[in-house]
Amino acid sequence: MIDIEKIRKHKKAIKIALLCAVVLAFAGVFLFVQRIALNRDYARIQRAGTLKVTCEYADGVFFSGENGESGFHYELIKAFAESHDLTLSINASSSYEQMYKQLKEGACDLIASPIPMVETSEKDSIFVLTNPVCINSIVLVQRAFNPDDSTKYVKSAMELENRTLYIPKSSPYIMRLENLQDEIGANVNIGRINKYGTEQLLALVAHDDIDYTVCDANIARQYSADYPQLDFSKKLSFNQFYSWAVHKSSTGLLRELNEWLDKYKKTDEYRELLKKYGFTVVE
Repeated sequence: MIDIEKIRKHKKAIKIALLCAVVLAFAGVFLFVQRIALNRDYARIQRAGTLKVTCEYADGVFFSGENGESGFHYELIKAFAESHDLTLSINASSSYEQMYKQLKEGACDLIASPIPMVETSEKDSIFVLTNPVCINSIVLVQRAFNPDDSTKYVKSAMELENRTLYIPKSSPYIMRLENLQDEIGANVNIGRINKYGTEQLLALVAHDDIDYTVCDANIARQYSADYPQLDFSKKLSFNQFYSWAVHKSSTGLLRELNEWLDKYKKTDEYRELLKKYGFTVVE
């Protein structure tokens, strides 16, 4: 005998399952479209009239003081914005991880902080680098030699074996430090610190809270007067190109930035900006 009630319940269950599947499909499409909408390309940026930028809060990158805003990367992206009739909106951060998160989620259009062009990681599937904005190198940061300091004063990269270099989590220097281990044939511990940026790590070394960190040579020059107790003299890389990052979907913005950079780097204004912040000027 056919159980009519069971058949009805079965049909009802199928309808509910189909309805749930449709709802989930629409939700997935909505989230996908919403994510695309969050990452603005150049046409949308132009219509809005505002370029949203995130960058590291540090001397040489972006700094806000009594005399207003300064920093090589700030002045460079400001020149781009002005040449394209865009208002610049800066959201400074001390964390590269936070900057990558902002770009991924569409909270900003561009990371205007120095990222080595050799940097490759899982982030490559989300972000793309611009043409080079400057040439720089990476240096070791440690306390200046003091016979009363029990911490080993490192004279060469070889002496970093089994020592710990602390860097911000998601730092663009991670790959370089991993390659350094292969070059010297020894283990170098890499401590990733969340929420702290370059400026905070320099202070931690200066106050004996950690022993070693790294920064780019230009930032070292900016902070050397503020931290006379620190030694920035040991290079950990050759000169290399540094770039900015945009979301991979922002192809129009990438094109505008690259075309502008290629032209601007041939100007006297760019050369003066390099000299102002102590960067290498390539003739």
